[in-house]
Amino acid sequence: MARIAKTHGVNIDSLLDLALGVRCPGCARPGRMCPACRASLRAPPKCEAKPLAGALLAHGGEYEGALRSILIHAKERQALTLLPQLGEVLARTVLALLANQEGVPLDSRAGLLLVPIPTQCSHVVERGLDLPLELAKRAAKRLNSEGLTVRVHSGLVLIRKPADQSNLGRSQRKANLAGALRWAGPMPRARAILVDDIATTGATLNEAIRACRAAGVEVLGAAAIARTP
Repeated sequence: MARIAKTHGVNIDSLLDLALGVRCPGCARPGRMCPACRASLRAPPKCEAKPLAGALLAHGGEYEGALRSILIHAKERQALTLLPQLGEVLARTVLALLANQEGVPLDSRAGLLLVPIPTQCSHVVERGLDLPLELAKRAAKRLNSEGLTVRVHSGLVLIRKPADQSNLGRSQRKANLAGALRWAGPMPRARAILVDDIATTGATLNEAIRACRAAGVEVLGAAAIARTP
């Protein structure tokens, strides 16, 4: 029988969290993720009307506040325990994107592909994970559990290393990424949804859409955990 982690009304897990310095990844309060920050991950996704080369963009919320802090923890500090919750956010975001598709009935999603935006190898080594890929896997698992037919396909590859984009403006990012991606392998019959953790200026997603369409891959849109204001 599992031992109940309470002694004289005190939760032992909470005491361990305090002793180890565990803090909420969203607001930095002592302890694990607090109810308020957990609730922020359950906010209804937003869908923007075709801001990406005529394709829809769905996201879980603005890249600020608790959502921003949680993503930073997952991306930069290898917080693997956050991946299931972020995968849920992405799954709901994909459903929101599908619900806003014209001419795509919700009961005909067979063969849907989640295509993660490729991450540079140096970033994967530095962070210890490929965040868009891991999020796509968890979202696909959640969507399949609801009876959909969804699989992850890493069809996009980097054919050259773009410069660091942190200090580049919109037009500079577009020029920096032009021609950086291509579709590798045969053309799938399934329709694709691009997946990323954060959508910023849209330059990366637009380049990904271009590469997919150049290979004949039909892109329904893009889904991200957050969107920069």
